[in-house]
Amino acid sequence: MAPFFFSSPFSSSFFPLELRADLENQVSLPACFSVWLTSKEGEVIPSGRYLWSNWDVEELKERAAQLKEDPFALTLTLPGFPFPLPQNEVYPDYEAAAKMAREP
Repeated sequence: MAPFFFSSPFSSSFFPLELRADLENQVSLPACFSVWLTSKEGEVIPSGRYLWSNWDVEELKERAAQLKEDPFALTLTLPGFPFPLPQNEVYPDYEAAAKMAREP
């Protein structure tokens, strides 16, 4: 899980003033998201997915079936690294992923 950005004395020391306005999240955001993710309600999200803590939980719940069906949804992969690609593996449909990324 990526915690997203939040304003803190540390982040304020190196983020330019014009970017600080975008750091509206609090430290409690990733904390609360982690608690939700480990709750019964959060069990609809398969493990091993790359998530940002500022994503809409309701939208994630709506996509739960899609996430369970597609083993590559919300994952980061380095196909073949550090070994050659196995011939019997199922590989992500990058065209479909790109299309989904453009959909609202």
